[in-house]
Amino acid sequence: PKEGEHKMQKNLKTREAAAFLQERGINVSPGTMQYWRVAGKGPPYKKVGHHVFYEREDLERFEQGTRIEPGQEKKSGM
Repeated sequence: PKEGEHKMQKNLKTREAAAFLQERGINVSPGTMQYWRVAGKGPPYKKVGHHVFYEREDLERFEQGTRIEPGQEKKSGM
């Protein structure tokens, strides 16, 4: 795909999904996204055969993150 073409697609490959998030200020590489899949983290994805795709809507939701109010975070080790 050409530069910026991922802006029009619904399903993005890993490299395109990483670029999509980078444009929104989330510094993530395709390698990190691959690690997240293995670790059970990151945005939802789907597999078609051996191909991995991320839906634009899922990436937009992931970008929004989870809002945590001060004092509401779980404290570990205490």
